[in-house]
Amino acid sequence: MSLDPTIGGTASDTYATLAEATAYAGDQGTDAAAAWLAASTKQEGTLRQAARILDAMTWKGLKLTLQQSMEWPRAWVTDKNGLPVATNVVPVQVKNAQCELAIRLLASDRADEDPRMTIHEKVGSIEVEYASGARPRVVPGFVTTLCGQFLQGGGGVVPMERS
Repeated sequence: MSLDPTIGGTASDTYATLAEATAYAGDQGTDAAAAWLAASTKQEGTLRQAARILDAMTWKGLKLTLQQSMEWPRAWVTDKNGLPVATNVVPVQVKNAQCELAIRLLASDRADEDPRMTIHEKVGSIEVEYASGARPRVVPGFVTTLCGQFLQGGGGVVPMERS
């Protein structure tokens, strides 16, 4: 079944088209993006999964209609500069976040449970501490950073700690 990127549609299942995701991957130059470009059968499925994961996030504003199948388009949303986001579009930042997440999902199933979660990292002399029994972060920080301006509570904030 092909992807349905209809903005505000009742059967929509993606924000980004396969062509948009392929173009995004082509601009990245990472191993995960190269794997995406080489794949032929799993791209649509990972785009759908990435869209479902993004739709589970808490976005600013309100869904435009109750009938739309996805969280975007939304009303009463402004961008990081305070400008209103048009209600007939999905922001490119949301589409890019979906593409990035889909690329990473294809490279490794981030939704798969892992008993370890990093609770402490130290860059100098590399030190990592894991919490046992915790689930890993499914949405990588970079994906949240891409669309964070539209999330409740923001995104892209990286806590820093002095040593």
